[in-house]
Amino acid sequence: MLSSIRWEIIFNIPDVNVDDIVNPNVTVPREYENLEPDVGEFKFAPVVENDIIRVLNKIKSNPAGIDDINIKMIRYCCSVLIPFLTHLINFCLENEVVPDD
Repeated sequence: MLSSIRWEIIFNIPDVNVDDIVNPNVTVPREYENLEPDVGEFKFAPVVENDIIRVLNKIKSNPAGIDDINIKMIRYCCSVLIPFLTHLINFCLENEVVPDD
């Protein structure tokens, strides 16, 4: 049924609840509506050089990125780059910052 309905139409009609369309028999008990999640603090574990090497070796595509450097060049310079990449990635994870581009 849902596959025959165009999504653009569904999302442009006011007061349409997609959950009612997908599964109209499911209801959420009211006592769960205002519960706060009991979630501990989330932290990334620091990466080590072997993590970076493993990821670089798994990359299959070779086109250059916006920096015009392809994966073959990165692998060729791996022994020099790995300590810097590891430090950069750990800095970003620890300080919760990522580049804009």
